[in-house]
Amino acid sequence: MENISESSVRPLLSICIPTYNRAEYLRDSLENITSDPAFDHRVEVVISDNASTDATQDVGREYAERFPNVRYFRNDENIRDANFKLALHRAEGLYLKLSNDTLRYRPGTIAMIVSEIERTGGNTPLYFYPPIPFRPSGRYEATTPDEFLDHVSYFIGWIAGFGILRKDLDCLDVDPKYTRLQFSQVAWTMETVRKNGNAVIRFGDFYDIVTPPGKGGYNFFKVQICNLLAVLRDYGLKGWAYEREKYRIFRFHTYPVICDLLIEHQPTGFDLTDSWKTIFKEYWWRIYIYPKLLRGKIRIMKRKYRKKKQQSCQHPES
Repeated sequence: MENISESSVRPLLSICIPTYNRAEYLRDSLENITSDPAFDHRVEVVISDNASTDATQDVGREYAERFPNVRYFRNDENIRDANFKLALHRAEGLYLKLSNDTLRYRPGTIAMIVSEIERTGGNTPLYFYPPIPFRPSGRYEATTPDEFLDHVSYFIGWIAGFGILRKDLDCLDVDPKYTRLQFSQVAWTMETVRKNGNAVIRFGDFYDIVTPPGKGGYNFFKVQICNLLAVLRDYGLKGWAYEREKYRIFRFHTYPVICDLLIEHQPTGFDLTDSWKTIFKEYWWRIYIYPKLLRGKIRIMKRKYRKKKQQSCQHPES
């Protein structure tokens, strides 16, 4: 087992950025990290370029030339979500953290992560999430996958919340079907917590997240409901714990998106094919969905009515 005293030749923290065709977002992300006061010899950045066709290569090489602890790699071809795992394997740190190119670290966040690595001796799995509606910000511990899931719920699927200790890299060797389901990170997390028998979870205002125009591309409700639940079932979630997570996924995660995309019809880059069919396939007999859907519809109708009324007042008929 490698600990901090044995890893003096390697950084404590590797920030691993899988990226594809987002050169300007990547530049902003790198500038955010490298200008942070905590970006020193204890921190490295690993860029894993998924065969981008824009200026990503120029940006990556520029920062790799400017900073010895920024390393740039380019894949020969686009390997899709397998690039997440490859980015982690390319890192040299004691703790390897995935980071989206749209993620911006707030002041003090990188220092806090490094401090947590030092505090735990580099031997305890660590996870850093934004605030969630039913869990106050703070530091929590979990000793089983079920206890971990009770703390983090659907945020277990947020790719930028995932990190792994070098000693646990074997936990990345999971069934390839989880990559196809777009939730390798869920399987990795469950394997890591199960192996170690403990984990530290931090919730707080650690990040700002930029949303690129047209973000999406996948079938949102199929992935975020059906695929996520399938992975959780594979890892033994059942009974009350399963129903709890199913409720949370609907109430806090997908219901706001249902209101925005399916009721209000806001523009999106997500694939919405068979969305209602997918939702009702999983939830049709969970009675809690119907009052929420009705309230969402009424709320949006009222908002549209008020907006129309304001417009008519501003432009009265002559």
